[in-house]
Amino acid sequence: MSNKESRVNSYVELEDYTGNIVRSNGSKSKAKFNKTNDSIQWAQWTWNPVTGCLHGCKYCYAREIAENSQFKGVFPAGFTPLFRHDRLGAPKNTKINIDPNQPESKRVFVCSMADLFGKWVPKEWIHEIIRATKHAPELEYLFLTKNPASYLKIDMPDNFWLGATVDNQVKVEKTIEIMRSVKSGGIKWISFEPLLGPITADFTGINWIVIGAQSGTRQPDGTKIDGFAPKLEWVMDLVIQARKAGCSVYMKQNLMGKVSGQYPGMGLIQEDPNIMLS
Repeated sequence: MSNKESRVNSYVELEDYTGNIVRSNGSKSKAKFNKTNDSIQWAQWTWNPVTGCLHGCKYCYAREIAENSQFKGVFPAGFTPLFRHDRLGAPKNTKINIDPNQPESKRVFVCSMADLFGKWVPKEWIHEIIRATKHAPELEYLFLTKNPASYLKIDMPDNFWLGATVDNQVKVEKTIEIMRSVKSGGIKWISFEPLLGPITADFTGINWIVIGAQSGTRQPDGTKIDGFAPKLEWVMDLVIQARKAGCSVYMKQNLMGKVSGQYPGMGLIQEDPNIMLS
C-alpha cells in the first residue's frame, strides 16, 4: 500500500510493520506536535509518527498506555508498531515561538511511544520521518532507541539528538562503542532511565546523559510493576564519570519522588549539552 493518506468515510487507513492495514478515526484538523508533560522536561514537544514497540521491556510505560482500552481511538493497533503517516505534517503545521531563554522550546521528542530504530521498523518509515523534519530545520529532534546500530546505516542531520537507552552494566560498553562510531554533528546521548544498577563506563565521545527512576506501571496482562529508585551512590558515580569525560548530566525529577512546598527536595543537576559545548 502507498504511504499516502487514504480517508474512507472519515477513517484513515494505516499500515503496521507487517503490512497489515489498520483503520483509525480520521481527523479534520492538521497534524501538530503535542506539548510534553512533567515526565519529559528536556523537550517541550512530542511527535509520534510511529507508535508501538517489540522489545518487551517489563516496565514499559508506553505499552501500559497504548493497550489501555480508554485510548483505543488514539492507538488503534494497541502496541503493535504502526506507521502514522497522517501525522507527518506536524513539523510543517506546528508554529513554535522559540524562546532563547528556554532551549527546550525548540526540542521535539520523536516517537516517545515507540522505538523508531527497532530492527522491525521498515526503513521507509524512518526516511519519511527524516524528510518531514526538513520542513522545520530550526528545531532539534530527539530520538531514543535500544538498537543504536541502526544509526550507523542512516545519514543523520546535525539537528538530530541521537540517544540510546541503557538500564544495566551489561549493555553499556557496547552501546557507547556504537554511539562513538555514529557519524553525526548532533548531540549523542545516553538515557539511564530506568537506572537499575551501578554503571561503570567511559563517556568520552558522549555529550549528555540522562538519569531517571523506574515508574510504577500496571501492564496489560495485569502484572503490577512497582516503581524503583536507584541508589544515590549509583547516581553520583555516574555524575563523576560523566564529569571526567566532559559530558553533561541531566537528572530527571522522578529521582526525587514526591516533593512539595514544605519538602522541596534538593536541586538536581539539569545541564544543557549545547551550553556545555559552546
